[in-house]
Amino acid sequence: MDGGGRTLTDGMTAFAKVVSAPADRNLAFAAADYVAARAFLVDSGAGTRWVKGLAGFAETSAFGDRHIVYRGDPAPCGLFSRDVIDRIHIVSGDITDRMALSIATLMAGDDDRMIAGCPPPARADFRFAVRTLDDIAWCCAVISTLFRLPVRTAIGFRELLVNAVEHGNLEITSDEKTALLGTGDWHDEVLRRLARPDLRGRFATLTANARDGILRLRIVDYGRGFDWHRIVGKEMQSSQSRHSRGIALAEISGFRRFDYIGAGNEVLVEIDLPA
Repeated sequence: MDGGGRTLTDGMTAFAKVVSAPADRNLAFAAADYVAARAFLVDSGAGTRWVKGLAGFAETSAFGDRHIVYRGDPAPCGLFSRDVIDRIHIVSGDITDRMALSIATLMAGDDDRMIAGCPPPARADFRFAVRTLDDIAWCCAVISTLFRLPVRTAIGFRELLVNAVEHGNLEITSDEKTALLGTGDWHDEVLRRLARPDLRGRFATLTANARDGILRLRIVDYGRGFDWHRIVGKEMQSSQSRHSRGIALAEISGFRRFDYIGAGNEVLVEIDLPA
Protein backbone atom coordinates (compact mmCIF):
# COMPACT_ATOMS: atom_id res chain seq x y z
CA MET A 1 0.00 0.00 0.00
CA ASP A 2 1.31 3.48 -0.83
CA GLY A 3 2.83 5.40 2.08
CA GLY A 4 3.64 2.30 4.11
CA GLY A 5 0.14 1.84 5.44
CA ARG A 6 -1.29 -1.45 6.59
CA THR A 7 -4.92 -2.52 6.44
CA LEU A 8 -6.35 -3.08 9.91
CA THR A 9 -9.96 -3.83 9.07
CA ASP A 10 -11.96 -3.52 5.88
CA GLY A 11 -11.25 -0.03 4.60
CA MET A 12 -9.27 1.11 7.64
CA THR A 13 -5.62 1.99 7.24
CA ALA A 14 -2.80 3.00 9.58
CA PHE A 15 -0.05 5.32 8.34
CA ALA A 16 2.77 6.07 10.77
CA LYS A 17 0.59 5.13 13.74
CA VAL A 18 -2.41 7.05 12.38
CA VAL A 19 -5.76 5.31 12.04
CA SER A 20 -8.37 6.62 9.63
CA ALA A 21 -11.79 5.38 8.57
CA PRO A 22 -13.53 6.51 5.37
CA ALA A 23 -16.91 8.11 5.65
CA ASP A 24 -18.88 5.17 4.26
CA ARG A 25 -17.76 2.55 6.80
CA ASN A 26 -19.66 1.42 9.90
CA LEU A 27 -17.36 -1.24 11.27
CA ALA A 28 -16.20 -2.55 14.62
CA PHE A 29 -12.63 -1.88 15.68
CA ALA A 30 -10.33 -3.99 17.86
CA ALA A 31 -9.21 -2.47 21.18
CA ALA A 32 -5.60 -3.41 20.40
CA ASP A 33 -5.70 -1.24 17.30
CA TYR A 34 -6.84 1.76 19.31
CA VAL A 35 -3.94 1.33 21.72
CA ALA A 36 -1.39 0.87 18.90
CA ALA A 37 -2.32 4.16 17.23
CA ARG A 38 -1.08 7.60 18.24
CA ALA A 39 -3.62 9.63 16.28
CA PHE A 40 -7.06 9.07 14.79
CA LEU A 41 -8.40 10.76 11.69
CA VAL A 42 -12.20 10.92 11.58
CA ASP A 43 -14.25 12.20 8.64
CA SER A 44 -17.53 13.98 9.36
CA GLY A 45 -19.50 11.04 7.92
CA ALA A 46 -17.51 8.22 9.54
CA GLY A 47 -19.51 5.21 10.69
CA THR A 48 -21.26 5.72 14.02
CA ARG A 49 -20.21 2.36 15.40
CA TRP A 50 -16.52 3.04 14.78
CA VAL A 51 -16.70 6.59 16.16
CA LYS A 52 -18.56 5.45 19.29
CA GLY A 53 -15.79 2.96 19.96
CA LEU A 54 -13.21 5.69 19.60
CA ALA A 55 -15.25 8.00 21.84
CA GLY A 56 -15.29 5.35 24.54
CA PHE A 57 -11.53 4.84 24.29
CA ALA A 58 -10.97 8.60 24.51
CA GLU A 59 -12.69 8.60 27.92
CA THR A 60 -10.18 6.15 29.40
CA SER A 61 -6.80 6.85 30.99
CA ALA A 62 -5.21 4.64 28.30
CA PHE A 63 -5.95 7.35 25.72
CA GLY A 64 -3.23 9.52 27.26
CA ASP A 65 -1.83 12.15 24.91
CA ARG A 66 -3.19 10.55 21.73
CA HIS A 67 -4.94 12.78 19.23
CA ILE A 68 -8.26 12.83 17.38
CA VAL A 69 -8.39 14.87 14.18
CA TYR A 70 -11.93 15.52 12.98
CA ARG A 71 -12.33 16.68 9.41
CA GLY A 72 -15.57 18.61 9.15
CA ASP A 73 -17.59 21.24 10.90
CA PRO A 74 -19.14 21.37 13.45
CA ALA A 75 -17.63 18.93 15.94
CA PRO A 76 -19.52 15.63 16.55
CA CYS A 77 -21.14 16.80 19.77
CA GLY A 78 -23.61 13.91 19.89
CA LEU A 79 -20.95 11.19 19.95
CA PHE A 80 -18.21 12.61 22.18
CA SER A 81 -18.42 14.03 25.68
CA ARG A 82 -17.80 17.73 26.26
CA ASP A 83 -14.37 17.04 27.77
CA VAL A 84 -13.29 14.99 24.77
CA ILE A 85 -14.66 17.51 22.27
CA ASP A 86 -12.50 20.21 23.87
CA ARG A 87 -9.46 18.02 23.08
CA ILE A 88 -10.43 17.14 19.50
CA HIS A 89 -8.52 18.89 16.73
CA ILE A 90 -10.88 20.15 14.02
CA VAL A 91 -9.86 20.84 10.41
CA SER A 92 -12.20 22.09 7.70
CA GLY A 93 -12.21 24.12 4.51
CA ASP A 94 -10.15 23.15 1.47
CA ILE A 95 -8.57 20.21 3.26
CA THR A 96 -7.70 17.28 0.99
CA ASP A 97 -7.37 13.67 2.14
CA ARG A 98 -3.59 13.89 1.93
CA MET A 99 -3.53 17.16 3.86
CA ALA A 100 -5.68 15.77 6.68
CA LEU A 101 -3.58 12.62 6.85
CA SER A 102 -0.34 14.62 6.88
CA ILE A 103 -1.60 16.68 9.84
CA ALA A 104 -2.46 13.51 11.75
CA THR A 105 0.93 11.92 10.98
CA LEU A 106 2.70 14.96 12.42
CA MET A 107 0.67 14.58 15.61
CA ALA A 108 1.66 10.91 15.69
CA GLY A 109 5.33 11.83 15.68
CA ASP A 110 6.20 11.58 11.99
CA ASP A 111 8.21 14.25 10.16
CA ASP A 112 6.88 17.05 7.95
CA ARG A 113 7.77 15.59 4.55
CA MET A 114 4.18 14.68 3.69
CA ILE A 115 2.69 18.05 4.63
CA ALA A 116 5.53 19.86 2.85
CA GLY A 117 4.25 18.36 -0.38
CA CYS A 118 0.72 19.72 0.11
CA PRO A 119 -0.20 23.01 -1.60
CA PRO A 120 -1.37 25.73 0.85
CA PRO A 121 -5.16 25.73 1.12
CA ALA A 122 -6.87 28.92 -0.04
CA ARG A 123 -9.51 28.48 2.65
CA ALA A 124 -8.90 26.64 5.91
CA ASP A 125 -10.21 26.57 9.47
CA PHE A 126 -8.32 24.76 12.21
CA ARG A 127 -8.82 24.35 15.93
CA PHE A 128 -5.97 22.66 17.78
CA ALA A 129 -5.71 21.79 21.48
CA VAL A 130 -2.11 22.25 22.63
CA ARG A 131 -0.94 20.79 25.94
CA THR A 132 2.63 19.47 25.75
CA LEU A 133 5.98 20.49 24.27
CA ASP A 134 5.42 17.86 21.57
CA ASP A 135 2.08 19.52 20.79
CA ILE A 136 3.86 22.85 20.31
CA ALA A 137 6.28 21.17 17.89
CA TRP A 138 3.67 19.55 15.64
CA CYS A 139 1.36 22.57 15.77
CA CYS A 140 4.15 24.88 14.64
CA ALA A 141 5.12 22.40 11.92
CA VAL A 142 1.54 22.22 10.60
CA ILE A 143 1.00 25.97 10.44
CA SER A 144 4.50 27.00 9.37
CA THR A 145 4.96 24.30 6.74
CA LEU A 146 1.46 24.25 5.27
CA PHE A 147 1.27 28.03 4.90
CA ARG A 148 4.96 28.50 3.97
CA LEU A 149 5.66 30.99 6.74
CA PRO A 150 9.00 32.82 6.70
CA VAL A 151 11.43 31.65 9.37
CA ARG A 152 11.13 34.77 11.55
CA THR A 153 7.32 34.56 11.43
CA ALA A 154 7.38 30.89 12.38
CA ILE A 155 9.69 31.69 15.32
CA GLY A 156 7.36 34.42 16.55
CA PHE A 157 4.37 32.10 16.32
CA ARG A 158 6.20 29.42 18.29
CA GLU A 159 7.14 31.92 21.02
CA LEU A 160 3.46 32.75 21.52
CA LEU A 161 2.52 29.07 21.84
CA VAL A 162 5.37 28.43 24.28
CA ASN A 163 4.25 31.37 26.41
CA ALA A 164 0.66 30.07 26.44
CA VAL A 165 1.69 26.61 27.63
CA GLU A 166 4.54 27.53 30.00
CA HIS A 167 3.35 30.74 31.59
CA GLY A 168 -0.40 30.39 31.06
CA ASN A 169 -1.29 26.74 31.55
CA LEU A 170 1.64 25.58 33.69
CA GLU A 171 2.04 28.82 35.68
CA ILE A 172 5.83 28.92 35.32
CA THR A 173 6.83 32.49 36.02
CA SER A 174 9.52 34.29 34.09
CA ASP A 175 11.84 34.26 37.10
CA GLU A 176 11.22 30.53 37.62
CA LYS A 177 12.00 29.78 33.98
CA THR A 178 15.23 31.75 34.13
CA ALA A 179 16.30 29.84 37.24
CA LEU A 180 15.28 26.46 35.78
CA LEU A 181 17.19 27.09 32.57
CA GLY A 182 20.21 28.10 34.62
CA THR A 183 20.18 24.80 36.54
CA GLY A 184 19.22 22.67 33.54
CA ASP A 185 15.96 21.61 35.20
CA TRP A 186 13.50 23.39 32.91
CA HIS A 187 12.44 20.36 30.84
CA ASP A 188 11.94 18.15 33.91
CA GLU A 189 9.88 20.86 35.61
CA VAL A 190 7.63 21.20 32.55
CA LEU A 191 7.01 17.44 32.58
CA ARG A 192 6.36 17.50 36.32
CA ARG A 193 3.75 20.24 35.98
CA LEU A 194 2.12 18.55 32.99
CA ALA A 195 1.53 15.57 35.29
CA ARG A 196 0.10 17.59 38.18
CA PRO A 197 -3.61 16.80 38.71
CA ASP A 198 -4.52 20.49 38.87
CA LEU A 199 -2.67 21.34 35.63
CA ARG A 200 -2.72 18.25 33.41
CA GLY A 201 -6.20 18.96 32.01
CA ARG A 202 -5.24 22.38 30.66
CA PHE A 203 -4.93 23.06 26.95
CA ALA A 204 -4.06 26.16 25.01
CA THR A 205 -6.53 26.51 22.15
CA LEU A 206 -5.27 27.66 18.76
CA THR A 207 -7.78 28.64 16.11
CA ALA A 208 -6.42 29.38 12.64
CA ASN A 209 -8.41 30.77 9.72
CA ALA A 210 -7.01 31.33 6.24
CA ARG A 211 -8.97 33.56 3.86
CA ASP A 212 -8.06 35.93 1.02
CA GLY A 213 -4.32 35.63 1.54
CA ILE A 214 -4.45 36.34 5.28
CA LEU A 215 -3.88 33.84 8.10
CA ARG A 216 -5.60 34.77 11.37
CA LEU A 217 -4.45 33.07 14.55
CA ARG A 218 -6.01 33.19 18.02
CA ILE A 219 -4.34 31.57 21.03
CA VAL A 220 -6.15 31.28 24.37
CA ASP A 221 -4.68 29.70 27.50
CA TYR A 222 -5.90 28.89 31.01
CA GLY A 223 -3.70 31.47 32.71
CA ARG A 224 -4.70 34.55 34.64
CA GLY A 225 -2.89 36.75 32.13
CA PHE A 226 -0.17 39.32 32.76
CA ASP A 227 0.44 43.04 32.51
CA TRP A 228 1.05 43.03 28.77
CA HIS A 229 0.70 46.82 28.54
CA ARG A 230 4.06 47.06 30.33
CA ILE A 231 5.80 44.92 27.70
CA VAL A 232 4.13 45.17 24.29
CA GLY A 233 5.56 47.94 22.14
CA LYS A 234 8.63 48.43 24.31
CA GLU A 235 12.17 48.06 22.98
CA MET A 236 13.73 44.74 23.93
CA GLN A 237 16.44 45.10 26.60
CA SER A 238 19.04 42.53 27.63
CA SER A 239 17.69 42.72 31.17
CA GLN A 240 14.18 41.72 30.18
CA SER A 241 12.72 38.43 31.40
CA ARG A 242 12.54 35.54 28.95
CA HIS A 243 8.76 35.97 28.81
CA SER A 244 9.18 39.59 27.81
CA ARG A 245 11.87 38.77 25.28
CA GLY A 246 9.60 36.13 23.73
CA ILE A 247 6.94 38.77 23.19
CA ALA A 248 9.52 41.14 21.77
CA LEU A 249 10.56 38.46 19.29
CA ALA A 250 6.93 38.01 18.31
CA GLU A 251 6.65 41.74 17.69
CA ILE A 252 9.45 41.68 15.11
CA SER A 253 8.18 38.54 13.37
CA GLY A 254 6.46 40.30 10.49
CA PHE A 255 2.89 39.94 11.77
CA ARG A 256 0.46 42.39 10.17
CA ARG A 257 -1.47 42.37 13.47
CA PHE A 258 -0.39 41.40 16.98
CA ASP A 259 -2.79 42.18 19.85
CA TYR A 260 -3.25 40.86 23.36
CA ILE A 261 -6.84 40.85 24.56
CA GLY A 262 -8.19 41.55 28.04
CA ALA A 263 -6.11 40.11 30.87
CA GLY A 264 -3.45 38.83 28.47
CA ASN A 265 -4.36 35.14 28.22
CA GLU A 266 -5.61 35.66 24.66
CA VAL A 267 -3.61 36.89 21.68
CA LEU A 268 -4.67 37.64 18.11
CA VAL A 269 -2.27 37.55 15.18
CA GLU A 270 -2.70 38.21 11.46
CA ILE A 271 -0.14 37.15 8.88
CA ASP A 272 0.07 38.05 5.21
CA LEU A 273 0.51 34.76 3.35
CA PRO A 274 3.03 34.43 0.52
CA ALA A 275 1.44 34.94 -2.89
